[in-house]
This record gives sequence, structure tokens and C-alpha cells, in this order.
Amino acid sequence: MTALRLPNVSVTTRVRSRLCMDNAFDALPEIPTKPEVQEFPLHEANHALLELKNRKIRGAKVLQIK
Repeated sequence: MTALRLPNVSVTTRVRSRLCMDNAFDALPEIPTKPEVQEFPLHEANHALLELKNRKIRGAKVLQIK
């Protein structure tokens, strides 16, 4: 029985991923982006964590420590 040789999928995937990322970074100046950030005072940390747990997030959550 002859052994079947398969191409290294991880290398192929890595190369393709790298090409996609290079193309994406080249297009960044053309794509307007505005990050969405929601700030929470430290005493509302549990509320922020519950929103993360329940996937009720859009953008990033930031705890304010003053």
C-alpha cells in the first residue's frame, strides 16, 4: 500500500491568512473606522461583566478607575 501525502494545511492556511491580512492593512486608510467604547465606573463592574457574559456588547467595555 502506497502512503498518501497530504499538503501541510497549516502552512497553506498561514500563508493565505498573511496575504489576506496584508490586503486588509493596505485598505485601512481607505476604510473609515470609529471604535465604540462604553465606559463603566468601577462600582458597575459586575454589570459590565454580565453584559459581556450575555453577549450584550458592542465595541469595548472599559472600567474607569479613579
